[in-house]
This record gives sequence, structure tokens and C-alpha cells, in this order.
Amino acid sequence: MEKELEIIPILDSLGIRSTQIESRGCSLITLFDDILFTQCDFDIIDGHTRNLMTKAMRKKGFTIKGSRSFTSPGGEKYQFAKPSHTLGCNPADKVFEIIQNNTHTFCTPTQALLVLAESRSEDLLKEEYVKEFLFQHPANIKKVLQWISHDKLGNVFPYSETQLDEWNELGAKRRLSF
Repeated sequence: MEKELEIIPILDSLGIRSTQIESRGCSLITLFDDILFTQCDFDIIDGHTRNLMTKAMRKKGFTIKGSRSFTSPGGEKYQFAKPSHTLGCNPADKVFEIIQNNTHTFCTPTQALLVLAESRSEDLLKEEYVKEFLFQHPANIKKVLQWISHDKLGNVFPYSETQLDEWNELGAKRRLSF
């Protein structure tokens, strides 16, 4: 069994859902603290969530470098991707700008799906993987499909908007029942 990251109990105590994803040498930790993503939401990890996490990490003895980089007492390195709310920008670009080996990068579910697609992750071809991902976290389906189409990645992410919206909504209903 894999050792739990030191950040996971902190996120759990704050009520922030997280999923660790390993893909081609990078470690992503998706974060989402709402039940459902709506198209009027910014696809960012908001300042309130970052501040809660920073305070909790400080209490647990994490070293904080600037506002985006952290090291746990056990030496695990974490960083936040910059927000990607710029119009016309692929949200995955902000993650790719900072990905480093041996550093876990916090990002949104939308960013994570696009990083996996651009990395040509075979996990995205597994319907159960994508469905479970969306059960855990809602994502901006329209933005994901926009960039999948723009970057011609359909062969790596072969799902219709209807399927993805359905899985997103089923995930929201599941989260509401907890």
C-alpha cells in the first residue's frame, strides 16, 4: 500500500476533496470544495481555499516559500499552479509551466483532465476512470472539450459532452448525499 501524503489529512480536515494523480512523472493533486461546477464559476483554486490550506499547513509545521510552494515536515514538496482564468488560455498551460519531479502540484479538476489529455494518458481511454474522476470532482466540461478539440486530442478523450455532463451530474448528486 502506498504511503499517504502528509497533505491528505489536512485537506480532509478542511473538507476539501482531493485526488492524487500520477501521470508521466508528474504528481497532481486535484482540489475542489464545491458540490458542482457551473459554467459561471472560475476554474481556479480560490484564495479562500488557498488561505485555509496555508494556515493549516503552517500549524502542521510545513515550510512555506512564497505563496505557492510548501515543504512538509517529512520533506514532501507541494506547489499551487497559477490560476488560469485568462480568456483563450488552456488551463493546463499553467500547470505545465511549473511541473517538477518530486513536487506535488495542486490544480483544478479541469486542469488535471487537460494535463492528462496533453500527456496522452491511457487512463483517459478507460470509461470507468473518467467516470470515477467526475464522481469525485466536477470539471468544466465545456472547457475540457474546447481544448480537446482545439489541440486535436479527441483520440485520447473520446467522450461526448452528453456523457461527461451526465457523469458530472451523477457525481454532484453523489456528493450531495454525503
